[in-house]
Amino acid sequence: MIGEVVSHYRIVGELGAGGMGVVYRGEDVRLDRPVAIKFLPERLAENTEALERFRREARTASALNHPGICTIFDIGRHGGRPFLVMELLEGATLKERMAGVAVEEQKLLDWAVQIADALDAAHQRGIIHRDIKPSNLFVTTRGHVKILDFGLARPVAVKSRAGGGSDETTISGSDFGTLPGSALGTLNYMSPEQARGEELDARTDIFSFGLVLYEMATGREAFPGGTPAIVIDKLLNDNPRPIDDLNPRVPEELQRIIGRCLMKDRERRYQTTAELHADLEALCAASARPSSGRRSPLLMAGAIAAAVVLSAIVLLSRGHLTFTTNPPGEATLRALTANPSDMPVTGQALSPDGRSVAFSDVRGVHIGEVRGAAMRDIAETAGFVVRSWYPNGMVVATRTEPGLPPVTWTIDSRSGAMHRVGAGIPSPDGAWLLYDRGTAIWISEASGANMRQLFAIPPPTYAAPPAWSPDARRLAYAITTLDERVGLVGATISIVDPLGGPATTVFTTKMAIEALDWIAPDRLVVAMGPWTAGHPEDSLWILPLDPRTFRAAGQPRKAASWIDSMLTNVHVSQDGRRISVLRQHGQSDVYIGRLSADGLKMDGARRLTLDEREDQPTAWTADSRAVLFFSNRSGVFQVYRQDLDKDTAVALTFGPLMAVGPRITADGRWALYNVMPTNRPVSIAIRRVSVDGGRPYEVVGDEKQADFRCSRAGPCMMQTFRGTDVEVDALDPIKGRGPKLFEAHDVGTQIDISPDGKLFAWAVAVDSSSEQIPIAATRPPGNRIRVVDAQGRTVREFVVQGTSTLNTLDWARDGRGLYVGDVSPSMGVRLLHTDLQGRPTLIWRQPGSTQTWGIPSPNGKWIACAGATMDSNAWMLEGF
Repeated sequence: MIGEVVSHYRIVGELGAGGMGVVYRGEDVRLDRPVAIKFLPERLAENTEALERFRREARTASALNHPGICTIFDIGRHGGRPFLVMELLEGATLKERMAGVAVEEQKLLDWAVQIADALDAAHQRGIIHRDIKPSNLFVTTRGHVKILDFGLARPVAVKSRAGGGSDETTISGSDFGTLPGSALGTLNYMSPEQARGEELDARTDIFSFGLVLYEMATGREAFPGGTPAIVIDKLLNDNPRPIDDLNPRVPEELQRIIGRCLMKDRERRYQTTAELHADLEALCAASARPSSGRRSPLLMAGAIAAAVVLSAIVLLSRGHLTFTTNPPGEATLRALTANPSDMPVTGQALSPDGRSVAFSDVRGVHIGEVRGAAMRDIAETAGFVVRSWYPNGMVVATRTEPGLPPVTWTIDSRSGAMHRVGAGIPSPDGAWLLYDRGTAIWISEASGANMRQLFAIPPPTYAAPPAWSPDARRLAYAITTLDERVGLVGATISIVDPLGGPATTVFTTKMAIEALDWIAPDRLVVAMGPWTAGHPEDSLWILPLDPRTFRAAGQPRKAASWIDSMLTNVHVSQDGRRISVLRQHGQSDVYIGRLSADGLKMDGARRLTLDEREDQPTAWTADSRAVLFFSNRSGVFQVYRQDLDKDTAVALTFGPLMAVGPRITADGRWALYNVMPTNRPVSIAIRRVSVDGGRPYEVVGDEKQADFRCSRAGPCMMQTFRGTDVEVDALDPIKGRGPKLFEAHDVGTQIDISPDGKLFAWAVAVDSSSEQIPIAATRPPGNRIRVVDAQGRTVREFVVQGTSTLNTLDWARDGRGLYVGDVSPSMGVRLLHTDLQGRPTLIWRQPGSTQTWGIPSPNGKWIACAGATMDSNAWMLEGF
């Protein structure tokens, strides 16, 4: 629709899409002002419920005139699709701004006062929102907060405040109402009466707002839970964890306010938002105002921070460098970059003096000051990944060319001059080179002489990148051990002398270790967390060492924690006072695109799944009308079916075990799926369930690393991984495992069976460096594909031209090509179609993802794609 004129609004770009609409950036050609134009999705244009919610949002918001409520300008239809026009907001939602981290006190109070004032304005007009949550609160670039999405709002009778009379203010439109007994809203932010389906009043918004305040103060949801039943039980029967336990710096008065908002008995809550607003405003003023008596350290810190922040925001062309001032003795977190999800930071390093940061994204390497406005883009560095920053001013980065192992470069942080080092990564003093060979780390002198293995990484373990001690005389490294039977075994940290001699194990843990670095000769910082499916929660820990023996001198202390995040790429300034880390949080969704007749082009891609969890498609129903995918939306991965014309999915599996990777049998009756424990990504069984749901049946039991595929012609096969060696067996969906077909070697991806059941294909594993070793393979895949027959004899082998790492592979419907996911540092993640001669055609690009794949529908008209976003940015911790 870009370029079209709708009424008197010109559409100039797309801003985003959600469950209830696609939003475009537009221009009001009459008044010459920017606007946002929200279209109801085409598939919902005739949906009565969706239309009513859309109209309700327009009517309700337009009835309110308040700076804290997004203004609605216009409503209409274009091409049969309803649209509304609203003010264009620049900024991010509160959910995005928090990113799992508590909000600084003064900012929290300022935003809370604004939200309470806007809610009070709505309540005075007799409107309750019923869906107050962080993603419906928008923080503009100027720090103003706006309430969004009045699609679930409804009017209630309220008494006029003028003269204290009994006149009632109402809004016309009885169709706004919701019958008692129905629960609408977002589960984690409902009031108890809302969850019970009772009649609601303004106090339900006060409870939901209290949940938002709790999350702003602690960085955590008040009532987390793996399933809706758990959340509802906590909401109705439990109290949230005390705020003091999670953030002892929150003032007692704010804790009291939040506690009163969260009273389960609404008669004990704040009775009006005006009363709540008055308390918040008084606390905000007291926090910012110097007192004549003794100041608390927190209030003093707020005053200092407010003075400094005004001059400390650096706007970058591809992100933001921001910082705050930390109170003495108190740890603070600050975002060093703010790249969008379609341009994730791939690597970062803090300068030795702690004043600058180097980071990389798909466009290249960027070097900037933490506290200043200077920012320099290093030319000709597309595809480079920043690794470290050394005292001599050199930034170390690696670059991977298609089909080749990474090459190391040094970049002069002052001049930008680059030098190609080769395959090894130099030590800070330049005396040594380290080589990552996948199953071992090797070391040599700077000249390349005396190369030897430093330590092994026996499969299925993986290692965090080694870290040099401040004097460059020792290396610390961590190995996380996985076991096919029990999943995560634990991790160890060892220290080794590069000159030789045995390594010393200094620390063991039951958690997984992702990264580490030295703070001082007697301290390490370690990024580690529990092994959980779909919900990583990594933390930074400070580990004390005995400087004589280099063994642990006590238990580690937690310095910072992130929810739903993985922490990598840890670096420490030379004085040990600042730590930078790469924080990553991803989400995947199912996208649907229409294929051309030859399967070589995809016409657009619309998001089918509209939740905020991990949704991954793997199959279609036989009639091509629905997609099968697995998702952790209920807390544990389960199998779902969703029709193309529906907004919601039907669960096909239930239970405490994970159910993943559904595939359809040739007759279209059954969905086969893998069963896994939640604490380890290892298949323990293959089961089947009807595509309409019902009782599951076990097909194969007690298998390790098993996967399976079915052809349209009838045959199914299963594959059992042993490193890069795979045993391929016939599989009967009813009877179970059949005879062995062949053994495959150098397998870097799952093997897929052709539609006619006669050929098998996979991407070949290569011997190149890799920071993380996949569990199902000991070496990463390259860009070569091998095709064999049912006896394992090679039919053809070819390189897919212009690709780097093929990490997914699925046969096209006609069997004359393959859809492959390619991961390239310079080109991002791409979905390609390749013929059997290795000639690729671009289908879809996913710039902010880590992988993608495409499953064609049986009728060849559609393709279900795995689309993902990766929020990956550099953060800094100091004052710890």
